[in-house]
Amino acid sequence: MGLLSISIVNTSINRAGGYGFAQPKNVHPSGVKKYFGYFSLIIMVDLLLLPRLNIFASIPVSLPLVFYFVFKNKLSSREIYLLGFFSIILIVSVLLGTIGGDSESTQENIKRAVQLLTILCFTKVLFARHGAWVEIYEYALVVALAHIALSGLLFYLKPEVYRSIVLAVYPEASSMLDFNLYFGRFSHIFSDPNSGAYFSCFVVYALCATTRRFYIACLSLCILVIVVLLSQSRGGALGAVVVILSQLTNGRWSRREQLSIMAVFVSTLVAVFLFYSDIIVDGFEGFERRISLEDRLGGSRSVKYDYWFANFNLFPVGTGFTIVDGASLVRPHSDLIRINIAYGLPALGIVLYFMHKATIGQRGFLVLAMIPFLINSLIDDYRLMGLFFVLAGLVGVVRKSRRVRPRNSP
Repeated sequence: MGLLSISIVNTSINRAGGYGFAQPKNVHPSGVKKYFGYFSLIIMVDLLLLPRLNIFASIPVSLPLVFYFVFKNKLSSREIYLLGFFSIILIVSVLLGTIGGDSESTQENIKRAVQLLTILCFTKVLFARHGAWVEIYEYALVVALAHIALSGLLFYLKPEVYRSIVLAVYPEASSMLDFNLYFGRFSHIFSDPNSGAYFSCFVVYALCATTRRFYIACLSLCILVIVVLLSQSRGGALGAVVVILSQLTNGRWSRREQLSIMAVFVSTLVAVFLFYSDIIVDGFEGFERRISLEDRLGGSRSVKYDYWFANFNLFPVGTGFTIVDGASLVRPHSDLIRINIAYGLPALGIVLYFMHKATIGQRGFLVLAMIPFLINSLIDDYRLMGLFFVLAGLVGVVRKSRRVRPRNSP
């Protein structure tokens, strides 16, 4: 029975012949045609659920499959020029950073440069457009959301069990685990609670854009609100608002369904406030403690941007990921600031170009991604920025497939 179902899916995929958003018009990647549905699913599951390989830069297990897509789904001439120029910028910046830098900062600069370059390769992942595959991708997102919900439940009810699981299964998230638990901040499988909140926003955005089942969209938004409250992430709260607004303005849901989404959002907040007010209280106390901590560590986001304006890099290169001001290490807490100072103005333009290209027709997703890009970080983790590119590709394929197929009733 299993072999028969796989055969049916393969036959349907071959007939459909749909490819992902990143495919050049003049390329027919026949070598990928038979397997790209399986490979893209493996990459999705890896980024959504599996731990990283703790070598070099905590790379995803599926990174070789990403390179396979790059090889089969040929780069356009513009992409070749941009990535070639970007590679030169990174190499020169790392070399300049070695002048006067210690061996540790040099290793960090090399690691981060390779990581940033390879993250852009996730834009070449292809997805099957056939309805059967879209359902499979949706199931993967549902499983990921259930994983987030279960992780949050353990964090709230049994923090010691949550801690043990993270230490055993996701060691890459263990560096700040005790710190986050002390402040009562849920970080899911990340070291930074902000990254965990943005990860949840990406998953819910893609699930709402993929599913035809209205109750799944409502349930996912409800879970997102609770997860963001547990994370105490201000950027995550902004992201959740963007996700909810995108569902109210994208035209997929009827007026009645939009009102239901608003009711779910308000009801969730009211329920948390009435029955689990400790989440709200802990959140406000956590905000106050972190504001005090930010002052001791170099100031708020406005201070970081004041530093950027004073040190804006107009040159085509920088001095690498590690930014030092005198004898002090600068932590910009912004990819916009980091990329400009570390690699120069052209590098910033190239990264923004790939982000814009990945989200053509998805302004909500681009706005969502720009929140961590401006006030936290996407590029620090393969999982976060890689997932953004992969899910943007999935949403783009789903939207293309539905131009010729009307939505079923929920």
